[in-house]
Amino acid sequence: MKFIYIIKNFLLGHDFQVSFWSSIVVSALVGLVVYQYTDVFKSPNLSFVVKQNGFYRNTILLTADGENYKARFQFAIKNNGNKPLKSGEGYWHLYVQTDSPTQFSAPEEENHNRGIISGTIYPNSFLDINLVYELIIKKEDVRKREIPYFFSTDYGQYPKTAKLDPESGKVFLKDMNYIRFEIPESK
Repeated sequence: MKFIYIIKNFLLGHDFQVSFWSSIVVSALVGLVVYQYTDVFKSPNLSFVVKQNGFYRNTILLTADGENYKARFQFAIKNNGNKPLKSGEGYWHLYVQTDSPTQFSAPEEENHNRGIISGTIYPNSFLDINLVYELIIKKEDVRKREIPYFFSTDYGQYPKTAKLDPESGKVFLKDMNYIRFEIPESK
């Protein structure tokens, strides 16, 4: 019983209260300064979007064309984070089916397009990739199609689930993010 009385007096004593609350205030101020003036808590957060008809979109808007859907768009990288990603600080990888190789095609890897991030991507902004794509897809195939992608940067992989297989050096499609298709509503 005497032990509880000693602990109670210690915790409720003036000296303890002053020390406790002053350390909380100092810790909060140091945390605020570190957050505001350093990059310790800041990082980029990348995703692929498409630029279509002058607007950035998270999905590819398809238009009906007889038995097919079609779309024309440009790929772009969006930084949803709170830190810029500078030019040369990473690579982008897209797995999009093309009829002929592009300037970004990976040698001997089917449908793998990649490139170095060639400009700074500021927080809440976009960087256009010089890869314009024209897509024609059969209406019955559209539900099972999407475009996988990932980023490998100085700050890690995006999405975080995209891990390199230590044996092959590949990232599995199931671990990537996807750009999905948006089907127009029937009138």
